[in-house]
Amino acid sequence: MVFKVKHKDNLFFHVCRAIVRVFRRKPTIIRLYEGEMQHPCIMIGNHSAVSGAMTYRLALCPPAFMTWAAHSMCEGYRARSKYMRKTFYRQKLGFGKFGSNVLGSLFSIVLGVFYKTAGTIPVYYDGRVKKTFEYSLQTLGEGVSVLIFPEDSDTGYSDVLEKEMHPGYLTLARLYRAKTGEDLPVYPMYYSKKKNVIAVGEPQYTGKLSETMDKNEMNEFFRKSINALGVYASENKPENKRGERKKTP
Repeated sequence: MVFKVKHKDNLFFHVCRAIVRVFRRKPTIIRLYEGEMQHPCIMIGNHSAVSGAMTYRLALCPPAFMTWAAHSMCEGYRARSKYMRKTFYRQKLGFGKFGSNVLGSLFSIVLGVFYKTAGTIPVYYDGRVKKTFEYSLQTLGEGVSVLIFPEDSDTGYSDVLEKEMHPGYLTLARLYRAKTGEDLPVYPMYYSKKKNVIAVGEPQYTGKLSETMDKNEMNEFFRKSINALGVYASENKPENKRGERKKTP
């Protein structure tokens, strides 16, 4: 596999986004910080089952960014279909065998094109995980931000992140800091499907946080931050038709 950083969205991606918006209303984005989002950065958020990943990708650009995705989804149809049928629909979403096979097989065709166009970084769960971090560091080094979904979804997705999150995003921030000397901003986010709202929290800096917290404490801090944004998103309704507003708590 030859990895290339995606610096901008091509025409095909814009066409896909236009088609999706025919069927799905653009979410309101509530930014709980002053000024513009700093890039490059790491963004972490809830997956919101089927909805979150695509919604974040379509709503938060420009600028373009890369997203961590299960390596099977970045490979050929056979690997992608197996993951969709057995892991995503059957294991995570709890669908029956027939429904998982039908939906997984069909959506594997469509999502193959979308994943390739949207820009993804394959996440490996074995010795190849080194490549995940190498690709991510290359992406950040070229000024492109990275979106990560750290929730533990092995047994399904939840509106409230109750289980300990995967700390890969903290490892990436530490590796970037060691390589460049820069404390990369990490933005917690939450997508409320019910309200169709994305709440983006203030940037946090893991180098600064590490002065008073260990890795587990930081991971818990970010989990609570994402959940707090979920509460905020569910309690604040959109106020305008442009699909975006700022609010400082």
